Amino acid sequence: MSLKLRNAIVRHISEPGGKIDKETNGYPPTREMNPIEYIANNSMIMALIMKYGGFMFKRITLFAVALLSFNVFATPTPAELFSTINLRLSYMEDVALYKAIHRKPIEDLEREAVVIEKASLSAEKEGLDKHSVLGFFKAQIAAAKAIQYRYRADLLSQPETGTPRDLKTVIRPELIKLGKQINTDIAHYLHDGGVFSANDLATFKATLNSKYLTDADKKALFDALTQIRLQ
Repeated sequence: MSLKLRNAIVRHISEPGGKIDKETNGYPPTREMNPIEYIANNSMIMALIMKYGGFMFKRITLFAVALLSFNVFATPTPAELFSTINLRLSYMEDVALYKAIHRKPIEDLEREAVVIEKASLSAEKEGLDKHSVLGFFKAQIAAAKAIQYRYRADLLSQPETGTPRDLKTVIRPELIKLGKQINTDIAHYLHDGGVFSANDLATFKATLNSKYLTDADKKALFDALTQIRLQ
């Protein structure tokens, strides 16, 4: 295998702010992406293969897949998982504004039951104990409603002039996607022997940056996270 190719790909993948970051708008490729598809769609890696690989394409591709498995598909750190949870909650002000404009109630128990059931099935497929994740999903919904209620209260004295992202076509699909990613990340972390401990609470609180969440809200969500177990 070409040493030049190996070094070139390593530099490409590991370089901060490099081609991968730019092509994915600052986010790493999804862990659900097929590595072969990722390589084929990444113009920089393909150019490196053509420049240094030549007839060794098959061997080079296998090497790249193995390399990506350690970089793209690596087990997330607690900080990365917390960031994804925060990102999901960041949509709640848009949800509240959309509901206010369309005169919809914040609490929808029927919808919540559907969300919890689908999230539980997703978690079970990832190898998580279905019953142990219920508290976490309920805590996420409680935090989401807390943000919405408090944001809606602010709207009484500070009307919002902007337009929220559409709940059905934009927000809800993104929430589903992020919910699945959270389940996957938790499962990977626990499968690799990771444990959420009290030492992570400070980082968790600092990462959840919505001004509408209290320390008590954050602790309740974190406590529920620590109860999740593998099957």
